[in-house]
Amino acid sequence: NYVTVDIYDVSDPAAPTLVQSLGQDGYEIASRMVGGVLYLCTSYYPDAPEKGDEATFAPRLYDGDTASVVPCDSIGLMPYNNSMTYAVAASYDIASGTRLSSQSVLGGGETVYMTAENLYLCTSVYDDGAGKSYKDGSYTVTDYTSSVNTVVNRDGKLYGYNTDYTGFQYMVRKHGVRMNGKKVLIIGNGGASAAVQAVVRHEGAAQMVIVDIVEGNGAISYEECYRSHLDAQVIINTSPVGMYPHGDAAPVDLERFARCEAVMDVIYNPLMTRLCQQARKRGLVHVNGLEMLVAQAVYAAECFLDRKFDDAPGEIRTITAALRREQLNVALIGMPSSGKSTVGRLLADKLGKRFIDLDEEIVKADGRSIPDIFAAEGEDGFRARESAQTARFAKEGRQLLSCGGGIIKRGENLRALHQNGVVLFIDRPLDALTVGGGRPLSSSPEALRQMEAERR
Repeated sequence: NYVTVDIYDVSDPAAPTLVQSLGQDGYEIASRMVGGVLYLCTSYYPDAPEKGDEATFAPRLYDGDTASVVPCDSIGLMPYNNSMTYAVAASYDIASGTRLSSQSVLGGGETVYMTAENLYLCTSVYDDGAGKSYKDGSYTVTDYTSSVNTVVNRDGKLYGYNTDYTGFQYMVRKHGVRMNGKKVLIIGNGGASAAVQAVVRHEGAAQMVIVDIVEGNGAISYEECYRSHLDAQVIINTSPVGMYPHGDAAPVDLERFARCEAVMDVIYNPLMTRLCQQARKRGLVHVNGLEMLVAQAVYAAECFLDRKFDDAPGEIRTITAALRREQLNVALIGMPSSGKSTVGRLLADKLGKRFIDLDEEIVKADGRSIPDIFAAEGEDGFRARESAQTARFAKEGRQLLSCGGGIIKRGENLRALHQNGVVLFIDRPLDALTVGGGRPLSSSPEALRQMEAERR
């Protein structure tokens, strides 16, 4: 059997025009149109396969005269018989006539129920016990992309999976990012983007917009993005912009997206990208890519081991927390002579982190003492060197950073420190601070009081 879907332009009711013909194997058991997308569910009887040729078990989807085998997650091998069917569900964009996604399950689609968000499909599978079943004899096409990142060799046969899909989906679900009915902007159009696009389609976005430095293949320019899509409600970065060692870069100016509700970034180094820092400043949901990295690794391990973990989400949480603790910097700020260096060395030893005194690093790099730098170039000259050393060390991880008292005077320094760490303020009473002591700005108690008022 074969189902044909003809799409007509009926703007002139007297002369309807055929725009596109689509089709897929099987007979229709359910269909629904939602938001310009046609969801078509069919039941399909495959031809008797050649021995050892699993591909002939798979349903085929058609675009005009071109047929393609549905990509699969796993194939169940059973002897052909008249009761063997596949239920196939596919979605088609009405405007363009292109297939967006397809899923398939072994068995006939006896009962189907469709809502705006979900397809509920009940099937039955005939197995006389003579066949060698794999994965409980199930053939499953879950949400997939056109690429794989995990390949498993089972008895000489190669099986491909995309665990970026499941890793990103885990991150979406864990943080409650809602995409159904919303405009989603995806930055980047590479391999990671393909997996993210599949998740976004599955989550029921009303519109998915892809922006990239290279137009084409479904992507628009940044100029078009700023011109027409500043109303995006969810923004996802799959590009390398903002990745180590260029953590101060952001792929878009988030301030221009007034309706944005959530930001997700697949970058995991640094731990907090500039884009996510901007989202946090606005109080938006923001997620960096470390969880996705760990989740896809856990799901890849399930593929390699050919078994499910008892608590995969628990494994992901535990590993992510351990990695975050290991990589995290701790930056100490406070007034001059508040004890940042003393406390910092003790804390670095307790936490097993490398101790860095930024003032000492400035002296090493410049070859002059801090009083000499102040005398020759003033505070502005010193602050420029301080910012350079802050940027140098803050992009790395596993450190305890003792910062100069005036580091907070430049916003770029705090952005750098927040890339990979937490910032702690050491609050020491003013009368316990040291006057002078080689600190150019701590020349008197009055100077300290003024400094504290400015910086607190």
